[in-house]
Amino acid sequence: MKYDSELPAASKEIKRQAQIEKYRRRVENIESKRVQSPFIKRYNAGVYALSFAIAVYSILYIDFGPEEHCFSGIRRWVDQKKREFWTLSDEEKKELKQQGKLR
Repeated sequence: MKYDSELPAASKEIKRQAQIEKYRRRVENIESKRVQSPFIKRYNAGVYALSFAIAVYSILYIDFGPEEHCFSGIRRWVDQKKREFWTLSDEEKKELKQQGKLR
């Protein structure tokens, strides 16, 4: 029995159309699968917050030894900003002395 040469091509085309339909269904339904429960949303927010806190702690507080390292510049900048925040400038001291709030 001889097979028709068109049959394999038609079969391939049918398979291809089925794959295209399957792909379209998946793409169209992608948003419906992304609906998350409130618990998952809170969990994800907590994971991001914890990751951020760990990163900040690692950059600013973990002891990498006395030598210079990649976070030294950031640490110096943060220390400078903390000192500026917690100390009074000469103008502020002068104003407070005039108000009698500083000796």
